[in-house]
Amino acid sequence: MQNIIESFLNIIKTIETHSGYPIKVIAFDFDCTLIPFHTTGCYAIHHPDGHVDPDVLNKFFPNPDLLKGFINGLIKNGIKPAITSHSDQRFNSTNIEGLLGGSNLILPLLQTLFDGNEIFNESNVIAFSHPTDGSFTHKNIHIKKLVQNINDNNVATENVLLIDDTIHNILKTEGFQSLYSNFKGTGLSFGCDIDMIKIYVNMLKQQVDTQIKENYGFTIKQPDPEPEIEKKPGITSEEADRWLFFILGAIMLVFANKVILDVYNRT
Repeated sequence: MQNIIESFLNIIKTIETHSGYPIKVIAFDFDCTLIPFHTTGCYAIHHPDGHVDPDVLNKFFPNPDLLKGFINGLIKNGIKPAITSHSDQRFNSTNIEGLLGGSNLILPLLQTLFDGNEIFNESNVIAFSHPTDGSFTHKNIHIKKLVQNINDNNVATENVLLIDDTIHNILKTEGFQSLYSNFKGTGLSFGCDIDMIKIYVNMLKQQVDTQIKENYGFTIKQPDPEPEIEKKPGITSEEADRWLFFILGAIMLVFANKVILDVYNRT
């Protein structure tokens, strides 16, 4: 676990060097980042006895000791953990009993995982889909709300690092740092995949198409296809060869005639 923490902290140092801001808060996306699947916004997690179903907990966190060790390691190194998610209770539009979204879904799971310890709470779990005005701001409002809740003059949006599997949430960052997690569908399996995280910081936005491709072998924006060049009518290579032989033959014929005339005149 210590090696995992150290590897991750090295990535943090790289981001800090590029951005010029110390990372004090890490905001994890939930679906397909902290957990290995997509909840579609809501999920039923409780056993009939009212507690979180152990089987459900295991599905959400298949490596609970790794995750707990990793989060506790961040805390020991002075980094606050947080959650930013588009999960929302409003996704249960038909009011199906037991179907939970937003912090109603995330908090019971995390607090059960951490044995009742409120490492994650209402102030650092920011979960909603769209603002009430209908606009979509990716994770920008989530981060601003998180910083507001932390209420620490030493923590600004620039000190927050978002880890997210959705590239659009990374590309649309405003004022905070970001890491692209490529663990979609497998969860954040720190033990084997931590070095596969793709670093993406705000200062690289102007160079995203070249910088990411050169360093990590994939592109975010596909280039526009090259326009087809209109083929103009012309001669084929075979026709050109025939014309060349014809011209050379004509030249040789003229030269031969000149030689014959010279010989004739001398005689």
